[in-house]
Amino acid sequence: MEDNSIEPTINLNSAVGDGNLTQSLEPESFAMGWSFTIWECPTPLQSDSNSRSCINLPSRTAGSRIKEPCDGLYKMQQKKSSIFITVEGGEGAGKTTLIDGLKVKLIDLSLDVLVTREPGGTALGNQVRKWLLSTEMSFSIDPQAELLLFLAARLQHVEEVIKPALAAGKIVICDRFNDSTIAYQGAGRGLGVDYVKNLCHIVLNGFTPDITFYVDIDPEVGLLRRRGVDKEEAKPGEVDRIEAEKMAFHQAIRECFLRLVKMETNRFFLIDGLKSKEAILEEVFQHIIEKTQTIGNHLC
Repeated sequence: MEDNSIEPTINLNSAVGDGNLTQSLEPESFAMGWSFTIWECPTPLQSDSNSRSCINLPSRTAGSRIKEPCDGLYKMQQKKSSIFITVEGGEGAGKTTLIDGLKVKLIDLSLDVLVTREPGGTALGNQVRKWLLSTEMSFSIDPQAELLLFLAARLQHVEEVIKPALAAGKIVICDRFNDSTIAYQGAGRGLGVDYVKNLCHIVLNGFTPDITFYVDIDPEVGLLRRRGVDKEEAKPGEVDRIEAEKMAFHQAIRECFLRLVKMETNRFFLIDGLKSKEAILEEVFQHIIEKTQTIGNHLC
């Protein structure tokens, strides 16, 4: 595995200032999901003359604040920390275009990025995807069975792919996650939003994205976009099993997503899907920078 660590030496007397460690670090590195671990203390902290213990920042953080002034020099090890980003939206909202652009932008900053999708990401997930989205299957699927298939594939995906990637310090971007299941199966299929939300929580043991972008678009506009797109689960010009549902189904999904955005404002960002792809990408990128500055901004 490539070692991305560096060991800058920083005088914390000048770095502390108003308590914000970022003054002595590159803004891009700090904002884009790097964690910093003070691992050697040549001189004691003023607050404890007998202490030579390290100050550790939590994993999956973008920074911290030093509460006590310090003497001397501290060596710091800088390493990437992980962040889990999901992109949600109705059919034809532009999720794939956004994710592709975001991946390039993050890789250009020398960040380790994994892009994956739901359902999918694993052998089991890809098989479930064929069952759930293909119009050529010779059997029908009960809404409850559909829900459980999505969740089974997701659990496998999280344990086999997503969690290991996060543990390795990667930025994981997932096309759809629990919120799609809540909107599509809870609202669209009528199984109940609270019921599906609770089941998602139980199956994944509360595992939740750090940031979620919902790309909003009128379903009529989105479905027209999708008809001209090549897809794995339908022939060119045709719709897949989900896209083929009535307009009321898709409208219910949009309304549910908008409610979810209002309910979890700390995690969700609402994106106007009618903006240009360049404007959407820049808006999302700026949200990521702002959001990662607030994750874990306290000492353990």
